[in-house]
Amino acid sequence: MAGAEVDTSADIYALGQMIAELWGGRVPSRANLGRLWKRDAEDQMPRDIGDLVRGMTAPEPSRRTTDLGDIIEVLKAQQDQGEAAEPGD
Repeated sequence: MAGAEVDTSADIYALGQMIAELWGGRVPSRANLGRLWKRDAEDQMPRDIGDLVRGMTAPEPSRRTTDLGDIIEVLKAQQDQGEAAEPGD
């Protein structure tokens, strides 16, 4: 959007892209984001993380997740459930 005002929703979108890359192993493009979730999310990404990333990367900035507390809560819940991968895994 040329001339659109930049606000925190751009940062939320970028963070959502990074989370998707960490779980999915590649950067999702705007064009394939929906297909990425349908194909890969069930195998590689917990449902709550997929829901979070979808909310963070909504095409319309006004529809994006904006509450950082909610984002942190979802990420911390996953941290408590998993084990760290060894380098090279």
